[in-house]
Amino acid sequence: MVAGELADTPTDRIPGAMVTILSAATGQTKTCVRTPAATANWGLAGYPLALGGDGHDLGPDMLLLHWDAASGILFISPCGDGGKNAAILPLANSADYRPGQTLEAVPAYGQLAEKNPGLQDALGLTRAQAGKKPLGSFDWLGGGSPNQPAFLDCDPQTPLLAKAIYAHTQSSPLELVNKYTGQNAWAQAPGASLIPGWMLAGDPLGPQRSTDTTGRVGLRLFAGWGSVLTDGGRLFLMGPGPENPRRLDKKNEVFAVIKDGMTRTLVSRRLALEYPDAGLVLHAYNVAWEDCQPNDGADKPQSLDTAVLTPAWAYYFPSAVPAPASTDKAESYLEVDGFYRNKAWLVDGAGVWATWKPSKSGSVQLIHADDKAAVTFDLGVGAGLMGQDIWPHLAMAQPNGQKVLVYYCGTGQRRSYTPCTTPYKDYRDLDAYFQAAFWDAKLLPPAAGSQIAVFDVEAGKVLWTQDFIAAPKPPANDHMGYLDKS
Repeated sequence: MVAGELADTPTDRIPGAMVTILSAATGQTKTCVRTPAATANWGLAGYPLALGGDGHDLGPDMLLLHWDAASGILFISPCGDGGKNAAILPLANSADYRPGQTLEAVPAYGQLAEKNPGLQDALGLTRAQAGKKPLGSFDWLGGGSPNQPAFLDCDPQTPLLAKAIYAHTQSSPLELVNKYTGQNAWAQAPGASLIPGWMLAGDPLGPQRSTDTTGRVGLRLFAGWGSVLTDGGRLFLMGPGPENPRRLDKKNEVFAVIKDGMTRTLVSRRLALEYPDAGLVLHAYNVAWEDCQPNDGADKPQSLDTAVLTPAWAYYFPSAVPAPASTDKAESYLEVDGFYRNKAWLVDGAGVWATWKPSKSGSVQLIHADDKAAVTFDLGVGAGLMGQDIWPHLAMAQPNGQKVLVYYCGTGQRRSYTPCTTPYKDYRDLDAYFQAAFWDAKLLPPAAGSQIAVFDVEAGKVLWTQDFIAAPKPPANDHMGYLDKS
């Protein structure tokens, strides 16, 4: 399955991304459809320097495809400023396809919008009432918002679609959607806390929560590149720890906006550069579904309008450098514009396997977290690299019945950083922002060669590692940006 954007130039934003579906058995084209999906209007002008203020997590002029087999819906998700998402039924009219044709895509919510226009979401809003403008038959909640991350996940066993909803920051609020309706599934009144009340009392995550100027609290998860996973009726989130509370003292730099019926707690980009996050928090929630609002004749699963979260577990892992004072001291990761990295983790039953860098000097750490405990393992690769030096990938395989994890430590070519001596006062002053976060166009050699580690799940140990310095080298990624060449 592939998607192509019809923009003539990188800065154009022309609706009409086409999707082609091939048969895995024969390689023949099953269908080709035109969709209303569009990439963001922030192009590659000024690359790589402009990426200092780039809120993408996938990359400019790129679209993410997420196929949900249970619903038959293909979710097409852009990132950055003003992209338009789309939910389609790609095989609904495939019988009409003829070689060389391009069909118009069938909207995922066309029949729902026509037959059940009064169906309400968790806040009691219909499709016509949600957001700044009505949700169309292709639309699911969240499309077209500024600086949106592209990555999302759907539970194959429940109606849940979940994603982070804001980039340009180190952390983001959470968006919950019923994938069968495309409508909001989070029952939160406008202006209310972003997180349920149970997190405010006895919260195991403590000060890792961010507050806005009114004292409301927002759940923090990483803004970019796959910080949300869901499977088997459970929601998993990955976010930063509480290492840098100094940032939260700068109340004039922390602000909140009310959008799409939710309070979004954000931290300005300036503070992200001055006080980068550290530490890691993994948490899981059981998700139940309720029918709380009028359905206008719709039946399950469309009528299940409200997702109810109850905590399963939460674990905190500190960085070796507790409070980095600048971006060059952020050893575990650098989740700021231009440096969002893919999150190397996966669901395994009721728990997850996750990887990260506690320190520059140490190796990549593998974590297994579930209802019983969180256990860590040293993978023996990545020593001497900062988190942002690595483009990580994690996969599970079972060769000959042996359950193993394969971790790939891809590396990037660095760029030199020249801080500006003139501070800026407003994150919206982009010229000043780019000057204050100036990155040189010259690529430096990678900090190290790429590596791979294979881990035996049952034995709980590393089977072998391979360094690609002497072997045929995979292509190095650019240290800055989001184009993964691994």
